[in-house]
Amino acid sequence: MKHKKYTLIYLWLFFFCMISCYESKDPLGTVKLGEMPKDTFIRHLKDMELLTEKDMQSDSTESLDLIGIINRYTYILSQDTVNISFSMRFNKSEYDFGKIQAFELDPKNSSEQVKKAVIAKYSEWYGKPDSLISPWNEGDSEILYDLKWKNESIIVNLDHTIYGDFISYNLHYMPADFKERNKRIKDSIELNQSIKKLAKIANPNCRWENISATQKKFKFDISISRSEKYDLRKITAIRYDLVIQDLFNNELFRNVDLTMELNSPLGPQHLASYYPDDVFWSDTNNDMNYHVSYNIYNPNFAAIERARKYAEKNSIVSLGLITSIVMDDGSVISKQ
Repeated sequence: MKHKKYTLIYLWLFFFCMISCYESKDPLGTVKLGEMPKDTFIRHLKDMELLTEKDMQSDSTESLDLIGIINRYTYILSQDTVNISFSMRFNKSEYDFGKIQAFELDPKNSSEQVKKAVIAKYSEWYGKPDSLISPWNEGDSEILYDLKWKNESIIVNLDHTIYGDFISYNLHYMPADFKERNKRIKDSIELNQSIKKLAKIANPNCRWENISATQKKFKFDISISRSEKYDLRKITAIRYDLVIQDLFNNELFRNVDLTMELNSPLGPQHLASYYPDDVFWSDTNNDMNYHVSYNIYNPNFAAIERARKYAEKNSIVSLGLITSIVMDDGSVISKQ
């Protein structure tokens, strides 16, 4: 019995040591990215005493100022002889689904000395970094990814951005499987995409104009709207049916397989990521109208003429029903 007791103690100490050995020394290294909404994420960091938040209500002028917003959250790295203050910003991912996927630390002092201290501390935590040189331009700035640290759960990139003579250093945190996860989500979204989730013709309106006693002009105004903020492809063209019904859903007129090529390909808007998934938006550059002139005695236009006469005394309902969508990658989404 005594032997078993000591065995259990040794096993407990072994597992404790294993856990301690694999526990990240980086205070932010244990944060679970992609699992919490922003408010919960911030509260979690505050509970860990890793984050402080400036009271934005105390100075209404600064709260509207870009610098004030950037400096709203402060993370202080204080270990051994290192004491560095960072502004923390929460980066939106293409597929964040309302959860914090990544964040950025901007040192409030971007000196070379600070950069060296950061590199030394992160190398102590994560080991020797990989060197990265991937330059690209963003507006008036040039961005160079310098170093990358990685473990089983997280990636930390250090980059520097050059604005003329000014250089800033930034740390970017993201999940280790960030790219793989995003590809899986992208493939799933595109594979399961549907017209109903992606686009609709908003506020269709039809009317007739008198050219003469026997000549009429039929006009149908359409505006395409899209939703699905997580499908990053753009809509370039649609095929649709133009329908007129009475209030009892009886069909008075239908013109099928009309094609509309968009003047401005319609993609997901950046601001739409802050809205619910079912919000639709449009671009007025794509507002168009279908119109045709006809003789009231032409049998080819008998249905549309009956709809006109019905509309003179009764209310009607105009519909634009999308049957196919062409995306900018060449794929076609059709009605099932």
